[in-house]
Amino acid sequence: MLVETKQMLPITRLQKELTQTVRELSDSGKPVYILKNNNMEAVLLSYYEYEYLKEIETIFEQFEIQNVIETRLKKYDPKNNVSWEKIREEAWFVNIQFIPEAAKDYKSLDVYLKKLVNEKIDKLKEDPFLGEALGNKNNIDLTGFYKIYVAKKSYRIVYRIVKEKIEIVEIWGIGKRNRMEIYKIVGKRISKRK
Repeated sequence: MLVETKQMLPITRLQKELTQTVRELSDSGKPVYILKNNNMEAVLLSYYEYEYLKEIETIFEQFEIQNVIETRLKKYDPKNNVSWEKIREEAWFVNIQFIPEAAKDYKSLDVYLKKLVNEKIDKLKEDPFLGEALGNKNNIDLTGFYKIYVAKKSYRIVYRIVKEKIEIVEIWGIGKRNRMEIYKIVGKRISKRK
């Protein structure tokens, strides 16, 4: 990625010139690349640029959802549908289990994040299909796995439903979405068990 030198700013200079930098960013709309020890550390964006990127992220998620739906529609046969009442009747008890690595993920969280994860897992007990199906994420085959968001979508809980009667929800990972981190971790865990 090519970046204009005048758009780069050492963090020490940013600390001194924050107000001026924000004003210039607002006027020009050009991002400011923040350096720490001569390495790219962060990027300051205008509010409008940030909102635009959030919109694009939403559009990509919609495409992922559309892809999952289209894949399922190819195999769809309404005769195989199961009523929600039947599922709830058969699965009135859901056992939440963590694979050992996911238990370590959980233990490494701070108290605040643990509280948020606990709330989501309680909801998962009530509705194992709460999460979104994952499918293939950047050539990581997560077919059969689901994700639920935690902490304003900055963390994910990745899990699968084990057995036909939804008796066990197996947590495979808890972590940040940043750079597909949690999906890569779960992909490696899946590979180890094959």
